[in-house]
Amino acid sequence: MHAVRQLSVIVLLLFTTVTGCTALRQPTPYPQSHRAYDLAIAWETRQQDAALIIAGTVTNVRFAQMKGLELTATILDDSGKVLAEKTFLFFPQLLQMDESAPFTITLPYQASAVPAKLRLFYRYRYGEESREGILDFHSFEAELP
Repeated sequence: MHAVRQLSVIVLLLFTTVTGCTALRQPTPYPQSHRAYDLAIAWETRQQDAALIIAGTVTNVRFAQMKGLELTATILDDSGKVLAEKTFLFFPQLLQMDESAPFTITLPYQASAVPAKLRLFYRYRYGEESREGILDFHSFEAELP
């Protein structure tokens, strides 16, 4: 009887772990997205007073592991002037292949400014050639809805 109870607990723990990991790999659908060779980003933006809130997910689509992933969001006006910028650090520091992680960035700006574009810049390390890994980065811009 004791062995059956232990087996039941193990099966329950495995089920919880597997379904939990599956949930991490299933990003929430967002209205905006960008996919590069290494990372897929999906997000939504919303205004709250004089701040832009960006919420979304990133998904590692290439490497066995990404280490120390950082995402920097910058809002720009029509002329390209920077209105606000903030960096989000992902924790835990390792993002496995096909794993997704959520982020939320709040960017306050002057009430008189008019945001027009969003620039997203990310960087991370990958590989095992050295203890720190190889640094890689990418950036892109998207129109704000």
